[in-house]
Amino acid sequence: MEYRIAVLERQESRQARLADNNLVSREQYESVVDELDYQRRILENTLARQYLEDRIRVDRLAQIESQVIKLEENLKLSQGSFENLLVRAPIAGQLTSLPVDVGENKIRGERLGQIDVIDQYKVVAQVDEYYVTRVAPDQSARFTLAGQQYQARVIKVYPEISNSTFQVDLVFEGEVPDNLRRGQTLQLDLTLGNAVEALLLPLGGFLQETGGNWVFVVDSGGEYALRRDVRVGRRNNRYVEAVEGLEPGDRVITSSYSQMTQVERVQLTR
Repeated sequence: MEYRIAVLERQESRQARLADNNLVSREQYESVVDELDYQRRILENTLARQYLEDRIRVDRLAQIESQVIKLEENLKLSQGSFENLLVRAPIAGQLTSLPVDVGENKIRGERLGQIDVIDQYKVVAQVDEYYVTRVAPDQSARFTLAGQQYQARVIKVYPEISNSTFQVDLVFEGEVPDNLRRGQTLQLDLTLGNAVEALLLPLGGFLQETGGNWVFVVDSGGEYALRRDVRVGRRNNRYVEAVEGLEPGDRVITSSYSQMTQVERVQLTR
């Protein structure tokens, strides 16, 4: 437009002199003047429109920046809300209990589940009160799980006796089984002392009547059994130790003596 105006201005200047000398018609001269005026007004309008568009663009950019800031704030708020929906455990372990239902509401601080730290498991054992004086901390125990043997160690012995048993706590020594579950039952062998050779009698009803002070010993021919005084010692859930009165190979009646407490000899029949 500016170039066109410059051309028209030169034409208007030349034709003005020519028109004064009547070398061009008045109509031709006025045509150039009108077009020059027209181009000047178009340029003015165009510049005004550009200025307005620039103002609108600046205002629009400011609005966009403001919207971007608000969107970023909303995004942060949404991310914060999303983070609040995530439940993070305070420790690393195995999730063994999650008593929740879909759509259930939970309040802050309410317990959601149970996480077990497998390498910090302990074993709680119930031991017969007979062994209350023989169980002490640091005694070892062993058990077999999934065909592999593991070791445990007594860390605490509770003095209270309930239902003829007392409780001890044990922890694993060395490798910890990776397939344990809370509440699982293990069969442990607790070592109460050093291994020694001993003469053992199977537990039976005879102990209730004799208190371990005497037994009926079968003769070599198997025809009768004679009463013999004995002394017993340590015991477990299957055997009692015969300290005196018996020799290896002796056969003893271990059933109940409720009908034989006053006799010295029992005749055996087939």
